[in-house]
Amino acid sequence: LMRSLRPVGRRSIGGPGEELDEQLTVERSIEAMVPTPVLRPAESRWLDLALVVDAHHSMLLWADLVAELSGVLTRSGVFRDVRTWQLTGTGPGGTPQLARGPGEPPRNPLELADPAGRRLILVLSDTVAGGWQEGPLRAVLRHWSGHNAVAVLNVLPERLWTRGAVRPVPFAVRSDRPAAATRS
Repeated sequence: LMRSLRPVGRRSIGGPGEELDEQLTVERSIEAMVPTPVLRPAESRWLDLALVVDAHHSMLLWADLVAELSGVLTRSGVFRDVRTWQLTGTGPGGTPQLARGPGEPPRNPLELADPAGRRLILVLSDTVAGGWQEGPLRAVLRHWSGHNAVAVLNVLPERLWTRGAVRPVPFAVRSDRPAAATRS
């Protein structure tokens, strides 16, 4: 997992504040024969991660996996920010909504898309809920993928993937830059 995330873990100039440039500080201090700190614009991680977890009751079995994956992604240091969201309304005839956790107010899932393209959206699901075959949930995924890199991670063992509503189709994906919008 960490090896596959390496390309998106790059840093960009423009973080908050400034930081000490150790190499230039040493060089300038030697030249001036007096300590001369040199500051440069701070670097920061450039990509946020939204871990969107299907809240359908069939996913209760995978709660430990969700917690472990969220922890690994948070501790990895690859992302500027990691937020876990609950995706409700994935049942038949449901209206997809997002919440930060149980009891939190629901939000429109379209708000999750980042027009600047600085967010990776990973959707964790077993895809067995009926809503995965319906238009509203597909429209949400299409909207997200128009702005951000999106992947649906199936928690089921690979041999069971065909039993879910999302049928896997093998294909290769290439991009000219890391975390480019998926554009389904």
